[in-house]
Amino acid sequence: MRKFARRAICVALCCLPAGEAMALDAQSFIDRFEAALELNFGVDFVFGPAKMKGDAIVVSGMSVGDFCPYQGAEPLRIAGELRLIGVSEGADGAYSARAATLPAFEAMFDGADNIALSLAGIEAYGIYLAPGEMSVTDAAAMAGRVRITGIEAGFEGYPLLSAQALEFNSSHMPEPGDGELTRISDTLTIAGITLDLATLLEQFWMPPDFVAAVEDNGLGTINANFALSQDWALTEGEASTGTLTLGIEDGGRLTLDLGWLGYTAEVWQESSQHLNELYSTTDCANSAILLAAEEQSWQMLRNAIELTHASVRYRDNSLASKLVTLAAEAQGVDTATVTRALGKTLTHELAAFGLGDHGDAITAFLSDPQGFLLSANLAAPMRFSQISDAFNAGVPIDTLLGLTARANPPD
Repeated sequence: MRKFARRAICVALCCLPAGEAMALDAQSFIDRFEAALELNFGVDFVFGPAKMKGDAIVVSGMSVGDFCPYQGAEPLRIAGELRLIGVSEGADGAYSARAATLPAFEAMFDGADNIALSLAGIEAYGIYLAPGEMSVTDAAAMAGRVRITGIEAGFEGYPLLSAQALEFNSSHMPEPGDGELTRISDTLTIAGITLDLATLLEQFWMPPDFVAAVEDNGLGTINANFALSQDWALTEGEASTGTLTLGIEDGGRLTLDLGWLGYTAEVWQESSQHLNELYSTTDCANSAILLAAEEQSWQMLRNAIELTHASVRYRDNSLASKLVTLAAEAQGVDTATVTRALGKTLTHELAAFGLGDHGDAITAFLSDPQGFLLSANLAAPMRFSQISDAFNAGVPIDTLLGLTARANPPD
């Protein structure tokens, strides 16, 4: 979940330049900043020239892309001045900055000129770059807060997705510079999300009558909010938890809860170090070596991390009835017919994925859509490698995890 949260702010942090106080070397600051970013996000960062201005460094332009891009793919290039404010160097050689800012900018994705991204501004606070060789846990503590405002994304000249603000907050135990990192607590929120679903469907050549029906059922524009939080223990035997929630205005709320053990600092470092070294030194033409290293890294994580609990909860607020009505209108049948057919389809699909026969709970939910809960009931923590091996051997997931489903449970 942490990777999801940190990649979600990748564009923000990638735009934050490195700098120095008057006594420190600007290029050294930038090199260390790039190393932290690349460890954090697993992509290639390149900064433009930097100039000292008082206690700030201004960097002119940068780019971000894959270490081994697909043929014809180009990195995302961002022009403009990126400013890091209040830079300094500690007695131990650590670099820090009070804040970093980037004014409004627009970017087109090279190789896909029909996709555009614009931001009203970026602010970040509490920048810290550990001295010496950068580890993944050092990189994880590089920023305490990031805020992005006025996010807009468009396709073929049409604005389709926007958000008022994205805010990421991260706290660390102990504080950066006070010892080896043992716990990370993160929150990521995206407020005021708006998706122009009607225009998106038009761009994918959906029939005009269907698009009109989507709008008539109040689904032409989707307003939502997103939140992700996690408390990640990096020491052996300590429990970690994470929660992801997507709330749709006048629609419903979907919540995923997870708990795990074993994703320690040592496992994190070991699983990523070899892969990072390969990407920085290996010819991208040697794809077999890189793919084998990626699989080795994933296998290490699967062998180390144990699932302690998991659940998916949906709380309905009219979205289910809107979708049933839309399907009925599209098929020219009544809602009762759609409800029966949908119940059979969902029951069959869940069973086909090995998630069990939950027909009674599905039928009860569709008859009175208030909420639905699918949860694992583990007798003991279970390694992800055990789950994966059992699934590949044909063991039903519902049997392995003790899955149960409930219709309309209390919050």
